[in-house]
Amino acid sequence: MGLLKIIEGDSSYTEDFERAIADGYDGIEPRILLAQQYLQDKKYSKVLEIAESISSSNEVTAFLLEGSVYQEQGELSKASEVYQKVLIKEPSHTGALFKLSQVYFKQGDSDKSISLLKNIYSISSSNVYAVRALFKFSLEDKNKKTLEQFFMTQLAEDKKRLNRHIVLTEFYLLHKEFEQALDITTRYLLVSPEQLELTLLKARALLSLNRVKEAEESLNTIESFAFGHPDFVKSKAIFLNASNKKAEAIKVIEDFIVTNSNELNDELLLLLSSLYIETVKIAQADKTLNKVKNKQSARYIRIAGKVALIKGNNTLAKALLSNAYKDNPIQIVALELAQALQNLTEVDAAIELLENHIAQFKENNVILLNYKLAELNEGKYPSKAEQYYKKLLVDTNNSVVSINNIAWFYYTQGRYSEAKTYATIAVKKAPKLAPVQNTLGVILLALEEYSQATYHLKISVELEQANNKYKVWLARGHMLNNDLEAVKSLRDSIKVESLDAEMTLMFNTIYAYEERVY
Repeated sequence: MGLLKIIEGDSSYTEDFERAIADGYDGIEPRILLAQQYLQDKKYSKVLEIAESISSSNEVTAFLLEGSVYQEQGELSKASEVYQKVLIKEPSHTGALFKLSQVYFKQGDSDKSISLLKNIYSISSSNVYAVRALFKFSLEDKNKKTLEQFFMTQLAEDKKRLNRHIVLTEFYLLHKEFEQALDITTRYLLVSPEQLELTLLKARALLSLNRVKEAEESLNTIESFAFGHPDFVKSKAIFLNASNKKAEAIKVIEDFIVTNSNELNDELLLLLSSLYIETVKIAQADKTLNKVKNKQSARYIRIAGKVALIKGNNTLAKALLSNAYKDNPIQIVALELAQALQNLTEVDAAIELLENHIAQFKENNVILLNYKLAELNEGKYPSKAEQYYKKLLVDTNNSVVSINNIAWFYYTQGRYSEAKTYATIAVKKAPKLAPVQNTLGVILLALEEYSQATYHLKISVELEQANNKYKVWLARGHMLNNDLEAVKSLRDSIKVESLDAEMTLMFNTIYAYEERVY
């Protein structure tokens, strides 16, 4: 019963195992699984009881459990001693080697930690934990070259071992050395062209080099036998998406789900959810996310946070995106989290988040962050907002967007003459952009230049005929210009249900006036 519950993801299996052991079952498996759960729950005395109960028959396992307790409690010297006992008995025990490497790292001895991880890799190049840890160490400049040489040497010593080719390729992909990754995969595939994993890695390298067509061609060489493999389907969808074929990318995964539902994994579901978000199919994205099994994964939390934000569930979005940002503090997540905070009227927290991000990570391109900071500061700190808008003019080389934004900012501050100056420049630079025509028209209304205002507002509607907000502003321009026939003629074309609260109020005000006149 306990094993069935594990398979079904039911955490109450511990009660069944405890009952079985109490009834005299002497198998090792439930004890190990119980100990792992106890360790996770910080019930260290119970872990040590299990270690003691199996020490005579499974001494090495007992040592590993004991060492894990000491390690979790921060008693690193004791943990080290216990793991050393395991290695005296079994010098090539990769579990003990890995645990001891963690202890050395926590003690500040990275060199010893790396040495043990290299030892593990030499014994088993398929040890994911050791490879992942070595990759993490390689991100430090002082270790990168040494570890590259190590992986190259390991490959040279056994060129037939596929996994060593895979690891070195992934090392180069991690460090954005795409030509080297391409070289390794191409050489191997000349000999074994139907190797799935290296073909997928080759396609990744080609895509990273912006050689999208070659990447797709590479995948086509293995499609006949690999289409039922979820990793192939994932890669195929990624490359279709990179080729601006989002609908086809979605269909590839949807077709796979229909024909190979047993092979479906969380990675495919999360990719499909992302594609649904990009194509504004939020209901489908939400439904797909519900099928994901591991809802604690960083990628799930990130995507679920984005869906919550889009759906307007800002409290949930804040919680999820906060966790996503802690795990991976990248700019796009910072912006999404700031938006959730802003929606919850936690503007100061949003400002602090973005300012801290800029100060901490010193990214080359922070234009989007500065746009958001300018917007966030407008209400309470207009002088700071103005500084950001002026900085954006410089940083974007006086782009139309930046000019239009500062024009609108000055309009909201009642500084209409300055607003008109910038809006006029924007219209001269981009006369066929509806937003800049609308901005200038709205500003001219405030300056009571009604005829000229209506001229620009009319152009904005002609350029974006489906924009109901622009139509309301045009109706207001006609009303202030005493062209009531034009006001009336616009009414039926405006979809009031698409307007926000502010524009709905303006619409009602205009047409209440119009009804009184007629």
